[in-house]
Amino acid sequence: MCRRRCEKGGYAGACRDRDSEDESNTEVEADWSCEQGPMLTDILHRVVSNPTIYDTVQLVVGVSPHLDRRLAANLGETPARPTILDVGGGTGLPPSLWPAGATYVCMDIDPVKLAGFRRKDRPGVALRGDATHLPVRTGSVDVVVCKNVTHHLSDAQVPPLFQESARVLKPGGRMLFID
Repeated sequence: MCRRRCEKGGYAGACRDRDSEDESNTEVEADWSCEQGPMLTDILHRVVSNPTIYDTVQLVVGVSPHLDRRLAANLGETPARPTILDVGGGTGLPPSLWPAGATYVCMDIDPVKLAGFRRKDRPGVALRGDATHLPVRTGSVDVVVCKNVTHHLSDAQVPPLFQESARVLKPGGRMLFID
């Protein structure tokens, strides 16, 4: 199966010619059209928009614990009592990852995910905002965490995410990016 990015977003897939001995990716039959790709993505996003399902999927596939260990290793190198902005934080990072005395801000554009963060009764602040226009003062954050966000953005939105992250960081601040 090969995939190609469609102009409208989403992906179109194609099968190899099974009768051919040629192992190249000769496209002979589309599995789904460019129009269906975004529809399937929308359905998946709706399902995992439920905070409980989202957290469960992250644990079941083993991605979240692995990435959290990587983040924790890097968060340990922050200044005392840092301010951590988790851009696209969803239901939030576990407090066990934060350095002692940290101020944690879980920012997401999805109010349902932020409600999931609040229901966990964790310390920290839930902030609704757009990753391309961070609602945070310039130079006010020690660490920007961006975990599994850019695959939700269009290509045009990625540069503003990094520009905004750089804007809100204090001098010497760090961005921890995993996607």
